[in-house]
Amino acid sequence: MVTFILNHTPYGKEISYNALRIALTLIKKKEPVRIFMMDDGVV
Repeated sequence: MVTFILNHTPYGKEISYNALRIALTLIKKKEPVRIFMMDDGVV
């Protein structure tokens, strides 16, 4: 199981965007994924 913790804003930087792209790729490969959003990552 892979857990992503997103705490950066979805704009201005591509950190959150890239994490979601990797998560989507893992989901397509039938890997279990958890995404935890906190602070500015919730915006």
